[in-house]
Amino acid sequence: MLRSIALLGGLAALATGCAQQAVAPPAGANLCPEPRPQACTMEYRPAIGYDKNGKKVGKFGNACHACGQDGVYYTLPEDGETR
Repeated sequence: MLRSIALLGGLAALATGCAQQAVAPPAGANLCPEPRPQACTMEYRPAIGYDKNGKKVGKFGNACHACGQDGVYYTLPEDGETR
């Protein structure tokens, strides 16, 4: 009985270690606001949108348009791309 409890505890530790941790946005990143924007200006300031794990989601016309998309956590100006 004690052995099976130890095994379950070890499996639980492994399972929680597999979850991805959010990465800290780089310096100069713009965190997306909550609630997300419902309307944006049409100014063209290209931005790259990133998810919480730092993976590129896509290129957008500006940071507001990027943050209006599900899954975008922060943006960087296209010319300041670091990843």
